[in-house]
Amino acid sequence: MTLASLLVLASVLQRLEALWLCKTFAALSGPGCITVSIRAAKTEVTDERINFGRVIGGGLLAGLIINISEFILNGVLLAQQMEAAMRSLNRPPVDNQMIVWFVVLGLLFGIVTVWLYAAIRPRLGPGVERQSARRLTVWFLAYVYSDAAMGGHAALPRRLILVTTIWGLFEIVIAAVAGAWLYSEA
Repeated sequence: MTLASLLVLASVLQRLEALWLCKTFAALSGPGCITVSIRAAKTEVTDERINFGRVIGGGLLAGLIINISEFILNGVLLAQQMEAAMRSLNRPPVDNQMIVWFVVLGLLFGIVTVWLYAAIRPRLGPGVERQSARRLTVWFLAYVYSDAAMGGHAALPRRLILVTTIWGLFEIVIAAVAGAWLYSEA
């Protein structure tokens, strides 16, 4: 069963439920009870396909922005605090192999962010302003959750975690807007 058919089924069931409630409680609702035809529900769902080429392109742009932002934050602004935190955990400093890993993760994170935009765009509608829920969801899952876990384990100083979490909000908003801008439907 495709996503479009599931959405049609959900819409039809929702309208049937409204119709049943209207008829059941007609005495309470009075003459203002509105009925909706089931036929109209089928035309509401459009069969929009995700343009995966644009997802990759927009995702790589978003990932590039994430990687540049992370370099500025962790490699320039907080470099000394990060090194001190790693030393306090008896961990080696960040080496080239770890940097490559972080760059790949940043690019994948950008692609997933734009894919999520493309997947929920038919439901929320196009446009940057309507996608706030998606950006906050990505920020929560990628930054707040993981940073709170590190803070709970006292792996890193709380101030450092707070700064990276707040930085991440601005980072993901800018990256997601840029990636969504590059994305367009097939």
